[in-house]
Amino acid sequence: MLDQSTVAIVRESYALALSRRPCLMQDFYLFLLARHPDLEPLFPRSLARQADKFSGALQLLLSYANAPDDLSRALRRLGRDHQGYGARPEHYPAVIDALVETLAIQLGRDWTESYETAWRGLLGFVGAEMLAGAANAAA
Repeated sequence: MLDQSTVAIVRESYALALSRRPCLMQDFYLFLLARHPDLEPLFPRSLARQADKFSGALQLLLSYANAPDDLSRALRRLGRDHQGYGARPEHYPAVIDALVETLAIQLGRDWTESYETAWRGLLGFVGAEMLAGAANAAA
């Protein structure tokens, strides 16, 4: 479950990062694939479109934060979909780390421990829900 302070901190830091670098999500994918080239086959050639989709999904996630049941259903459905694309449980930590590191690099000295904690909390929740959805689809 997400608490409202976590969501507020994530929204604040995400808005700040986007204000500095509108193509932040493209940077994330480039960073992820540089660190984990084995994940490249899971993504389309056009990272710009993928980045737009991810950014939209993140915005949707933050808008659902006040509706936990709807959020859980959406994330579990997303997990089922990602399983179909070839995502495996061991990929989730790599994605989480790459996104947090991309944000930290972008915000530089403005990156705080509370941002780190909030993002890891949010992404841990997202990952757990998506993995639960993928596991239900496999069962």
